[in-house]
Formats: sequence, structure tokens, C-alpha cells
Amino acid sequence: PSGESTVVRRGFPRDSFQQDLGFRALSPTLGRSTQFSELPADHPQHISLAQFFLGADPLGRDILSRIIGGARITLYVAVISLGTGLILGASMGIVAGYYGGWWDEFITRIVDMWRSIPFILVALVVAAFWDPKTPWVILFLLSLVAWPPFVRQVRADALVLRTKDYVAAAKI
Repeated sequence: PSGESTVVRRGFPRDSFQQDLGFRALSPTLGRSTQFSELPADHPQHISLAQFFLGADPLGRDILSRIIGGARITLYVAVISLGTGLILGASMGIVAGYYGGWWDEFITRIVDMWRSIPFILVALVVAAFWDPKTPWVILFLLSLVAWPPFVRQVRADALVLRTKDYVAAAKI
């Protein structure tokens, strides 16, 4: 029928190809077509847990979705910095633990030297050269802190595994 509207609740078209999904990159309360207004002061604000798990703010917005939206940047920084530290630290730890000898001494001394330097001094030097408000500088600094524990743990595991019988059998 020609009189039927193609717009459903909240202003989204029914056809998925006509939907603008760019709002998904924004926080949960931005980019929506819904207009919020403050509830009256005498309103009981009785919202059930079935509707919102953590409740709602005075404007009626879901608190859980706002927490998840705010945690995206924090989780991004944690995953990138720990991932970089894991890759760098695990590769150095494997080399130090498996090959041993001067490789082990060299990498172990680099880790000991790096852990002896106060992090605040390194952060100040990096901030003097680059703009500290840039997110990549923060990721770089957190990656510099993350790699030494991985080196030590992976090196210790590689030293233990190097002496196992199945490693000696695989070398033959």
C-alpha cells in the first residue's frame, strides 16, 4: 500500500540498506533521533530491572550502555599496549631462553637496565619530544612498561622447556 510508512520506531527505516548505521561508532546516547527531556522532580523514577539492568539516569538513558560506551577507549588502550608488550616481550624471552649463552645475558641485562630506570623519567623525556596528549604517545609509554615482565616469564618457561626430553628428541 502506498500510504504505509517505511519508518519504524525511533526513526529507523525498515529496509536495512536504507539505514544509516554510522551512529554505532558514537557513544550509546549520541546519534539517536530520540529527544530526551528531564523527568519531573516528583516522578518516582520507577524503572524495572527487566528494562535496564543497572537502571537509568534522570533522562531515562541506560546506565550500562553508557558505561560500556565509556569503557571503549580504556579497553582499546589496554589491549594495544599489552598486546605490543606481549609480542615484544615474548619474542625476546623465547630468544633468551631457547638460545641461551650471550643472547640470554644480553637480553637479561637489557631488561634489568630497563627496569632500573624510573618510568616517570622516561615519560617526561618522551613527553618533551612529542605532544603528550596524542593517544599514540600514551600507547607507546604503556607498551614500554608492559614488555619486561613478559620477557622474564617467557624466558623462565623457555629455560624449563629447553631441558625436556621431547625437545631433545625433536632436535635429532
